Amino acid sequence: MRHLSRRLAQIVPTVLGALVLVFLVMRVLPGDPAISLLGTAATPEAVAVLRRELGVDRPLPAQFGAYLAGVLRLDLGQSLALRAPVTLLVTDAMPHTLLLTLGGTLVAAAIGVPLGTAAALRRGTWLDYAASTGALLGVSAPVFVSGLLLLLTFSLHWRVFPTAGAGTTPAEVLRALVLPSIATGLFLAGVVSRITRSSVLQMLGQDYTRTARAKGLAEAAV
Repeated sequence: MRHLSRRLAQIVPTVLGALVLVFLVMRVLPGDPAISLLGTAATPEAVAVLRRELGVDRPLPAQFGAYLAGVLRLDLGQSLALRAPVTLLVTDAMPHTLLLTLGGTLVAAAIGVPLGTAAALRRGTWLDYAASTGALLGVSAPVFVSGLLLLLTFSLHWRVFPTAGAGTTPAEVLRALVLPSIATGLFLAGVVSRITRSSVLQMLGQDYTRTARAKGLAEAAV
């Protein structure tokens, strides 16, 4: 319980610092949201009215207080570009984000775990070097580059998967999820492969592993 309390005490200032940083970055960026919404041809009176409605005419401490109160109420304000509540936009995108996260994780585990295990069991061989090189390439390649190459190959050239959209039926959703999951999973697979290789090598160096081998157990049993 004491450990949990200490952790919570560390989380609060971290979250507060992140909120302050986000707030200040948004205020430091050039441009006036009222002018962005109304256009440069708007009258000063109309701009002043909209600034008052948006609350950007108040002092920074007052703006931050309103921002913090909104965050505590899960009210993230309005999107100036889409003219919709940010909370609603996040809620609408959450199912697709979770599906993409799950798909990328499954791809990463399916590639990274066997690759890392094989590299550790064949340490110092061509398989180890090939797996390490592949993991390095996977980590180094940006996700958007992998995604673009996958789109060009499987969507535009071979027309196997859709180029955009999430689909409406379960089959369409799965087809639309394949390429983004692979693009995300390739990056994560490099990380998973390196971690798996290190873990397996550490396990193979333990005393009980050496004892099992000394007793004549087969490598598969070890």
